[in-house]
Amino acid sequence: MHAIQKGRKLTRSLIAASLAAGLCGTAFGQMADVEVQGYVRGYAGWNTDKIIETDNKRGDLSMLRGQVYLEAQNKKSAVQWKLSGRIAREQKTDYLKQLQQLEQGKSSHGVSAFGNPTFDIMDIYNEGEIRDAWVQFQPIDNLNVKIGRQQVVWGETDLFQALDVIHGYNFMWAPLLEEPDEMRKPLFLFNTTLSVPEADGSMQLILRPGWDRLRDNGSTWDVFGGRARTIGYKGGSSAFLPNTMDYEHPEGDLDNKLTYALRWKGMLAGANYHLSYVHMPYTRAPIANTMFAPYKKGPEGPVMGNWIVPIVDVYGAGVNFYAQPIDTVLTGEIVYTSNEPFNIGSVPGGPVATTCLGPLASAPFASSYSGVCGIKRKGTMMTMLRLEKSIKTNDIIGTSTPMTAALQIFNTRIENFKRSEDLVQSIGYPNPVKENNTFVSLVLRAPFMQDKLTPTVAFGRDFTNDGSLFAVAVDYELGTHWRLRAEWDAFRGNSKVNMQSIPGLAPVPLYLPVGGASGMTGLLDDNSRFYLRATYQF
Repeated sequence: MHAIQKGRKLTRSLIAASLAAGLCGTAFGQMADVEVQGYVRGYAGWNTDKIIETDNKRGDLSMLRGQVYLEAQNKKSAVQWKLSGRIAREQKTDYLKQLQQLEQGKSSHGVSAFGNPTFDIMDIYNEGEIRDAWVQFQPIDNLNVKIGRQQVVWGETDLFQALDVIHGYNFMWAPLLEEPDEMRKPLFLFNTTLSVPEADGSMQLILRPGWDRLRDNGSTWDVFGGRARTIGYKGGSSAFLPNTMDYEHPEGDLDNKLTYALRWKGMLAGANYHLSYVHMPYTRAPIANTMFAPYKKGPEGPVMGNWIVPIVDVYGAGVNFYAQPIDTVLTGEIVYTSNEPFNIGSVPGGPVATTCLGPLASAPFASSYSGVCGIKRKGTMMTMLRLEKSIKTNDIIGTSTPMTAALQIFNTRIENFKRSEDLVQSIGYPNPVKENNTFVSLVLRAPFMQDKLTPTVAFGRDFTNDGSLFAVAVDYELGTHWRLRAEWDAFRGNSKVNMQSIPGLAPVPLYLPVGGASGMTGLLDDNSRFYLRATYQF
């Protein structure tokens, strides 16, 4: 029997065992030991930038979303278990209707180049999934075993995923908006941890047998034209339709290949440290295998290309400790990826694209073809330094506890960098990858009213790509059950994308994005938003 079929049967058995434990009481523990909790949550979000694809003005309602989360677990018995699930539903706002019409090829500016007449935008946002379905036990002293659908959190970084790469993330409905635990995609894993008291540490081994749904592997980016799509492509699917994903590409082959991760964690001279290795499917940006320059094999289906999720090798080390002379917690991490994939070929005029695309590479409207000329694997070195400090602001501004400040400096370097290789930062934009990228963020949190009211201010600066992000949020605890949050996120990046109706390519003009965007802040340049979130916890 195929491995994925076996995995699905095992997953169903695990879920059934967890339900039996919660409902009937078994060897897993009695009913009195079962904890049941969850939340009901509602979101409302508004655009605070003009949307260039639809000419929407600032202030349009972009999101009306509801989520229900429920979990049951037993932490007290010899064999512990947890089962949780989440359901999300959205209202099709007028703004989403416009994006759907653009995707369907009904733009008032002309026929969209991404026309997909059967597209329903709600397929992006309405979902239901099992978030946890695992059992945990200690077969011998100092050995913990956890089997099933779960999340494993590694790494020390806040904004970017340097070493937290065992799982992908769902960026479809709210990039940089929700907590990582909400957006991280769970996987079926064999997770074992062996404590070594003599060395004041532990060894963790993670095995992913490949029994998950294929779409659970790697990050899910909005390449389908929703509100989280990068600048110029809202209402567009980059023409990778209908078979957008190839999970069986030779560089991934995710349904029958064992992948794994290993970490040693310990303490030495008052400092916590770790040494880690990850061999898992992961990309830090969407990677396409196209018909213009196939990588290892041609695309599946009658399409221009497929999105793929190659397996990467990541080596990491980190340390954190309290520096008493400056009253600050210092954290450092260094991560080397030996084979990170990049798309190549900038348009117009890039050297690789000229060979790959011929005359099309010089067309002024063809910048959206950037990156379709193959894939290049490169070594990348990422370093991070974070300083966290408590500031006594009780008497100065009346906080209930000290304000906290976290400064993070993040640098990524491409090893053996060659400009002639023509690596692009993101497919669909002509901006080339730079040898060094440096991003700095500062986050301030100041709790008031016995920590019930907590304003947060965050600022980030991309020094390499000349962009900034700014966020301000206020969290309020209303009684035992209610949690309220208001947040404004603003992105100001280096982007020069505009929408143009291009004559001569079809019987009627085609509506295309033209121009470039550099760095995360440039890609999200028209994604600024204000949103409200209300949560009832039970």
